Amino acid sequence: MAIRELLDAFEGGISLPVDLKEIAEWTRNKGFQDEVEFIGVELDIGVIRGFLHRFRFQKAVYGDPVSAAHIFYATNQEPEWINMVCAKELTHLCDGSAPVKRKEELENLLVRLAMPSDMKVLMEDPEYAAFDKFGDAFGAAILLPMAARAQLLKPYNDEVILPEDIARFAVMPERYVRIVMSDRWEPLYERMKKL
Repeated sequence: MAIRELLDAFEGGISLPVDLKEIAEWTRNKGFQDEVEFIGVELDIGVIRGFLHRFRFQKAVYGDPVSAAHIFYATNQEPEWINMVCAKELTHLCDGSAPVKRKEELENLLVRLAMPSDMKVLMEDPEYAAFDKFGDAFGAAILLPMAARAQLLKPYNDEVILPEDIARFAVMPERYVRIVMSDRWEPLYERMKKL
């Protein structure tokens, strides 16, 4: 239930954009990782926008092992997509039960995430694929917390503020703003907290 802890910890935030370094610090303070680093690299964003690499190492010969995470993101994408990728990968730090460990699993995951939605139901998802599908929603929940959503909801519904305005404030892709601001978001959010 670590993902619930993460969502609970940040759902009260009203300042936009969310500082992802604060989320990384929270994961360190909770003991999910000892070190978290964001690293910009060149990637083919038509294939993958970013990924998480977790590993352990020792700083000294007889020292305790250090749990580290490198969050790689494509530098050749817009800032809102960089934020989305990094927020999504941060949520994976709270789910140690479903990592991709082998090359075959990564290849299977990439194929499954690229499949049209109607085809996904034809195959049974392994745990790592199911969590990754929810990853975008977790990332959106981090970038546009429930308290900020609540403050923006009336002006949004009255069309005083538009999705592109919120996307600019939150530095996140507009399509995810539309999801978070929809009537369907609260039930989905509650389901996410139960994963």
